[in-house]
Amino acid sequence: MRFLIVLFGLSVTVITVIVLQAARQEIKIRNLKKRTEDNLGEVRRREANIVVIKSKIETLKNLNQDLSLKIAELKVKKEESQKAHEGLAMSLGDCLKEKELFEEKLGNITQKMMTLNEKHDSEKVLAELEIQGLKKQIFDRDQIVCRYVDKTKLEARQLCGLA
Repeated sequence: MRFLIVLFGLSVTVITVIVLQAARQEIKIRNLKKRTEDNLGEVRRREANIVVIKSKIETLKNLNQDLSLKIAELKVKKEESQKAHEGLAMSLGDCLKEKELFEEKLGNITQKMMTLNEKHDSEKVLAELEIQGLKKQIFDRDQIVCRYVDKTKLEARQLCGLA
């Protein structure tokens, strides 16, 4: 009987140990399930955040490409503007040189015109003096001729200014 009591005590102890171990394992499994569920929820939130971030990255990539294209277009326009500016600057330089040449020619022509006008005026005065001298000579000759002309004739009177 003793043996049975010891065996019964030992069986109860073994069953108690097994039950306690099973309870501990159940608690561990429950804790692991809860942690797994929590981790799964956090993974889903992070996946959602990753999807949102990926869409933002894609949007930024598209915006970056658009901006890169615009920058390239603006660079081309800038180069064209610089070329046009250089062409205009060269054209302006050429025009200024031509203007200087024309102004110099104009100055020379003006100087020559003034010289010619002075010569013309002096020659005009000389010609007027010469004309006056010739008129006086003609008048003196007419006077001499009028002294000897027959004043009864109409032509003679017209010539001498008597009519």
